[in-house]
Amino acid sequence: MGWIAGHDIEVNLDWSLLDSYTGLIMPLVASATCTFLFRQFFLTIPEELCEAAKMDGASAMTFFRKILLPLSKTNIVALVVIEFVYGWNQYLWPLLITTNPKMMTAVIGLQNLIPQADDLPFWNVAMAGSLIVILPPILVVLFMQRWFVKGLVEREK
Repeated sequence: MGWIAGHDIEVNLDWSLLDSYTGLIMPLVASATCTFLFRQFFLTIPEELCEAAKMDGASAMTFFRKILLPLSKTNIVALVVIEFVYGWNQYLWPLLITTNPKMMTAVIGLQNLIPQADDLPFWNVAMAGSLIVILPPILVVLFMQRWFVKGLVEREK
């Protein structure tokens, strides 16, 4: 119970993020990298484009949907690649938010390939596992490399 201006308020923030895909993905949505790159991109949009859309009778959402989104396609693809690789390689957040072994990510699963006791580790198995785990980010970067580079360096509108 909290007290604000003479009123008793009960705040219940039970989002059920533990052992859920929402809990694993939510920190990626609120990314400072995305905010910065979109801000920099939107600063390059000429003011004349906004004025022309207003003169044509476009609302703010129409301007966003029909003009800004198509212009920012390559930027969106670049951010998807960056966020996928970042999210895939996370270790600490999934370790904190998951307790169920079924929700364990592949990066955390690599830890299970190296025995923690006095047993001799099988490094060939651990290295093969790490190659398998690094394969999806490499494939995403390779298949989307053209759009990724274009989204980071493109300046023409």
